[in-house]
Amino acid sequence: MAADIKRQRSAIVIGVGAEQGLGAGLAERFSREGFRVFIAGQSLDGLVRVAQNIVEAGGDVVPIVTDATIERELVSLFDYADDGGSLEVIAFDAGEGVRYASNLSPVQLFEHAWRCSARRR
Repeated sequence: MAADIKRQRSAIVIGVGAEQGLGAGLAERFSREGFRVFIAGQSLDGLVRVAQNIVEAGGDVVPIVTDATIERELVSLFDYADDGGSLEVIAFDAGEGVRYASNLSPVQLFEHAWRCSARRR
């Protein structure tokens, strides 16, 4: 009988910037829960600071500079992070305080936040 190979669960957090921001907090939480965390944002310096905090706490983190307004960069990020089906969570925190109507579906909300964020760049 073949031995079961347990894959490490992975998570992506998009929109990681400030060390005290929501994206960093989500990444740290997923790391504490045993996830390998792929953190994505536009600032390498910010990503490295957040990654250092996670590593110092014993976590597994991969910082990746990504522009969330460019679809091909997001697709590449997802493909890289989903190592054989281990990706379980994607958190998107790149909306920068976007206001939205309460009647939007989750998909419409995501697209609205993404488009508003893209226009601000």
